[in-house]
Amino acid sequence: MARGTSTWLIIGATLLGVGCGPFLTPIPTYWDPVLRERPALPPPPPAEVEATVGAEFQPPKPVPSDPEPEPEKDFEVEEAPEECNAIYLVTAENNIVAYQPQKNTFEVRGRLNCPAPSWATPFSMAVDTKGSAQVLLQNGQLAEVSLNDASCKLTPFKPGQHGFWLFGMGYAKNGDGESLYVTHIPASGPSAGLARIDTNTWKLERVSAYHESPGSSMELTPTGDGPLYGYAFNHSGVGGTLLQIDGTNAKFVERTPLRAGTGSSSLAVAWWGGRFFIFTGEPGFRRGTKVHRYDPDSNETKVVALHPQTIVGAGVSTCAPDRKR
Repeated sequence: MARGTSTWLIIGATLLGVGCGPFLTPIPTYWDPVLRERPALPPPPPAEVEATVGAEFQPPKPVPSDPEPEPEKDFEVEEAPEECNAIYLVTAENNIVAYQPQKNTFEVRGRLNCPAPSWATPFSMAVDTKGSAQVLLQNGQLAEVSLNDASCKLTPFKPGQHGFWLFGMGYAKNGDGESLYVTHIPASGPSAGLARIDTNTWKLERVSAYHESPGSSMELTPTGDGPLYGYAFNHSGVGGTLLQIDGTNAKFVERTPLRAGTGSSSLAVAWWGGRFFIFTGEPGFRRGTKVHRYDPDSNETKVVALHPQTIVGAGVSTCAPDRKR
């Protein structure tokens, strides 16, 4: 074999080894569901808990630094409609899952089969009061998904409006109704800020750029009748910040530093029962997710559940219950 031919074969093999699309690679791309790993967090505090999962799942074994799981105690919340009594999740493996915070259990509702390229796995999710979800795919398309059986259809939303290709999502109260808020997550450089998507016209309306950097990435959640919140990873790569966001001007009203996740984690966040639930993939878990629960009343953060898949989106309706006072 000629020397020149050998050289081209080596180059070709190297390029194939890098890969792209649905495969996780050592070189991160904007469609990879989990970015390359950074240094792990120090061992978490005690009282970590393992949730039960569907029969087809087996929870991952804790990494050596994790304490032994302990049974979780239920907490009381206000009454709410049945469809509001769960946090709905979407995984990079295309499953729609209902997480019951009080029982600390996961129920698989179905597997997504959207009319999109196979590499266009889910990136983020939001849930409306009608009991359906909007799921953003890695190619920028927005799909409407049933939370009962994961049936899926693409919306007329056109990707890339105002530069918003990939974004975190969350419905929140806006006057007498609710709006679908989105936060831009760039492949590199600063975020384009906060926007709203009109789900009647599927037009994206930019609210404002952020007045300060939120972090390396951010996801959004409603808080019942309360304000919009987001959770953003720190640029340092360790932990993040819970942000109360003014939906009219994208200013950060309140900041709470939390020790949940790293800049290399997958990320989702949801408010339910007066607590914030932050879902992060951790170095060492590979394709797995920790569920952190932050209680604003006690200012306590702890890991309450483990899930064997990579949770990339979490959604709750604005009808989600508050804590019982």
